[in-house]
Amino acid sequence: MNKYTQLSDFEINKKVAINVGGFALSLMVFDDRNGVVKKNIPNIGSRVFTEFNPCNNPADAMPIIIENRIAIFPMETLGVKYWCAASDFEDIGEKDIIWGMEANNKHPLRAAMETYLLMKDAENEINNKR
Repeated sequence: MNKYTQLSDFEINKKVAINVGGFALSLMVFDDRNGVVKKNIPNIGSRVFTEFNPCNNPADAMPIIIENRIAIFPMETLGVKYWCAASDFEDIGEKDIIWGMEANNKHPLRAAMETYLLMKDAENEINNKR
């Protein structure tokens, strides 16, 4: 279990939005009264606000997953009905691999976003030690 397991999707979405800043689009976080994180997409002559929901929306999650090389795979072969999201894969031999950060959840995109936040925590910890 990681420190993000007990947070709501809204809380995870908000933390992810703060971390990604504006890697693909101009992203400004708006925390509305309905508990939705919104992103600001610059549009010609106006501003468009759409929901930012990487825990449930592949369009929001996949750029983060691809950019950070996060793998998502089912754990059914281990008898668990969860998805695993992991990072930092290394091949250590024929059919053997190891990985760094890992999160498990019944929702694959949620697991990937937890892994992303764990990766960012590790990066910040390394940077703070310098």
